[in-house]
Amino acid sequence: MFQDLFSQMHQTLDQLNYEFGTVDDIDEELTLLEKYLTVKEMSEEITSELNKLIVKIQQFEKDHGLTDLDFQTDQELHNSSNTEHGMNLDAGLDDEVVVEIDEDDFLTFQKGIGFYDLFMYDQAIIHLENIIKKYPDFNLARLYTAMTYLKKKDYNRAKREVLLLFKFSDDHDLISLGHNILGTIYSYEHEYNQAIFHFQQAINLKNNWTEPKFNLAIIYYQINRFHDAINSFRELYDVHSEDWEVVLYLGKCYQKLKQYKKANEYLKEAYEIIQKPLIIKQIAHHFEEQRHFKKAIYWYRKWLKQEPKSFEALLGLAKNTWLSGDKATGLALLKKTLTIYHQNPEALLLYAWILTDNNDKMALLVIDKLMEIVKGVNNNQNFYLIANLARLFYLNND
Repeated sequence: MFQDLFSQMHQTLDQLNYEFGTVDDIDEELTLLEKYLTVKEMSEEITSELNKLIVKIQQFEKDHGLTDLDFQTDQELHNSSNTEHGMNLDAGLDDEVVVEIDEDDFLTFQKGIGFYDLFMYDQAIIHLENIIKKYPDFNLARLYTAMTYLKKKDYNRAKREVLLLFKFSDDHDLISLGHNILGTIYSYEHEYNQAIFHFQQAINLKNNWTEPKFNLAIIYYQINRFHDAINSFRELYDVHSEDWEVVLYLGKCYQKLKQYKKANEYLKEAYEIIQKPLIIKQIAHHFEEQRHFKKAIYWYRKWLKQEPKSFEALLGLAKNTWLSGDKATGLALLKKTLTIYHQNPEALLLYAWILTDNNDKMALLVIDKLMEIVKGVNNNQNFYLIANLARLFYLNND
């Protein structure tokens, strides 16, 4: 039964893939988009039910001693959660501690961030864990540790680090980030009331931050609170009317409410938005940040098709091709990029990382070149480049 269903879904997507490449009429394209959304929604519902089953299986294994679990960590999290809800973030907290760390340890921290930025989470966590063990009140390092565990899908450890962050910090920005992490974890675990609570806490602490607002709206959509979802998405739409995901989900909400005229208006608007190079760039970056490198490659290629001379699009394609595992093609694309603009700091930085990954000592020559360039860039990019250069220099001298 399931094989027949999945076979049909595959056939539908194959047909849509073909038709998207041949259709010219906007209304026909909108019809295809609606078919795609139907398949996607069905896929999301199947995934959601499968995740619930996996959680139930894991609980069964735990109840009957069929797997080795870290019971001490679970108990610590349970004890901590008693104070999580309704906690007064303004009371009983000391002033933020200024942490002094020596130069070598700071570079270890910078290496951890470097590996995190490159989606190399197994390497990042080694450096970050070493730092927070030595400096337990270094809250920025603890936040990065929590985010790294979240990316590794080690949710218990991510929760533990966030709860310790709440204990050691009174910085509202850091605490807001922590609540967003907890909300994300609870949404993955289908603990939707908990997720809503933490996203709301994140918003209360940092009202101009759109990410927890979007996350909260998505939760409302997932639990069929479509009017609440529309209100949340509308608030975002009023500020970011070019955000294709916000527009798309407004259309999906109205579809669920069977208000098809409004749904089609938003779906058509979403489709028109994603034809613009600026939005294609946004989507490509979105998939890159989510580590969906093959999807990012698709959108970078789409961007290049519209703007064949775009240096940034070619660089993005090279980076994501390399990160997807096709390192030879990624390196070839990067070299092509450097022939267009051989002094671009971001391209040279990626080249240095690739050479370092290959244990090629030529990386040091590229680092020297970057050191010459870094003096002439703006302060924000200067700091970013210097931090990466420090990481690269020490990696090449380990």
